[in-house]
Amino acid sequence: MRKVILQQGSDEWKAWRLTRYTASNAAAVMNCNPWFPRNQKALQKLLTGQQEVRENPYMKAGTRDEDMIRSLIESITGHDYPPSCWETEVVVAKDQDYGLDCYDPDSFVMMLGASLDCFSESSGIIWDIKRPNKGSQDEYLQKKEIKPHCHWQLVHQLICTPAREAGLCYYAHDIGEIVFTETIKRDSEQFLADKEKLISAWKDFDAKMTEF
Repeated sequence: MRKVILQQGSDEWKAWRLTRYTASNAAAVMNCNPWFPRNQKALQKLLTGQQEVRENPYMKAGTRDEDMIRSLIESITGHDYPPSCWETEVVVAKDQDYGLDCYDPDSFVMMLGASLDCFSESSGIIWDIKRPNKGSQDEYLQKKEIKPHCHWQLVHQLICTPAREAGLCYYAHDIGEIVFTETIKRDSEQFLADKEKLISAWKDFDAKMTEF
């Protein structure tokens, strides 16, 4: 895994994302995204240019408030949480064994990438910012729980980075407050199992893209 020096939103960043399987599409490759791309079939359409994601007013508001939310996180935690980009190589053997070390001459490298909203390298914690449409009335915000589709995004981010844990920071725009969820920890058995599931799903999807 390595840090990539790119300005998020730049042309160079967009070009980099086109050559990586990114965390924002992790839920789609696991067939559980609540909106487009909802599943692997829709993700294939997105990545081959047949269909595109249309930015809605809620997405625009999230982008607009991101710097302000990041400042709130930093003031509460006492750590700097800059945005950053990371990538890792997953070597996949011909016999479909997965891992970061593989010596099969017929193996190939699958590139995964992640653009992080907030990552403190000193604390080892990732906070992914979410601005739910319902604000403080959002069910997951009230319960301080990670939304199911966001779980896979965080797993992907942990795979790509040296972070020891990752969670969500919900911003309740109607009351101007933030809520932190529990985190997914790298050393947990659940993460290790989910890591294998996600890598396997990306490998299956990559095979479909190669056949396209």
